[in-house]
Amino acid sequence: MNFVMAHVQGRGGQQFGYADLAPYDFLDWHFFYTANVSVKRNIVDDWLAEGFSSAFTRYGYEDGEFAYRMMKRPEPLRILYAPGAVVSHHHPLAADDFLARQLSAGMMARVFVDLHEDDQLPHLLGVARVLQALEKPPELAEGILASDLLAMIEGVKSWVRVADRMQRLGSQWWHDDLLRAAFALCYQQGFVFASSTPNANVAAACWLILDDFSRAMQRAVQTEIVGGSMGRWDLSGMFQLAASPRR
Repeated sequence: MNFVMAHVQGRGGQQFGYADLAPYDFLDWHFFYTANVSVKRNIVDDWLAEGFSSAFTRYGYEDGEFAYRMMKRPEPLRILYAPGAVVSHHHPLAADDFLARQLSAGMMARVFVDLHEDDQLPHLLGVARVLQALEKPPELAEGILASDLLAMIEGVKSWVRVADRMQRLGSQWWHDDLLRAAFALCYQQGFVFASSTPNANVAAACWLILDDFSRAMQRAVQTEIVGGSMGRWDLSGMFQLAASPRR
């Protein structure tokens, strides 16, 4: 198992959250993993009409949205975690694969939000702040600024891809934090891509995404400094991002 796969199934939990689950606990819809789940066929009357929504045209959330709907019924679906249920899910992943996966999941998060009138759903999907940024009134020359900010986001992704291809991921203490922050950045970018209407403030959303990445990496560095593993090196400004003029 490579470093990326160990991360997304372990500390990161972006692929599967089994590391944090308690045996025989009842779980929410986030954990309806169709790679390893069993339901009765008669849970719905018509699987074509009531099963996975055809609105999800890319990877991401077709199973979670189904479980979300089932849990809203008068007799809701309940998900029980049985650790003895084991499946072989042979799906090797490199950094590039998971960055693409996160981009797609972010785009489908937009579909999920649009399908349901639920004010809490953007919070549950981790896109509430990005959605708020997109809804800010755009300013003059936002398109030019957005292009540069999107290029910076692509630069972060390129950094991760190059490190993986050079087999460097996992060689440094901060690489787990880098993957967590980069995968979150890519997920949010996907949500922005799927929300890019003429009135959307893409620049404000990109500022937020980059600022979140910067703050996550600064926290990682500061944690290591406090823990003593950095010795006397002070790298707290290593990931400093200029503040948005709109704050």
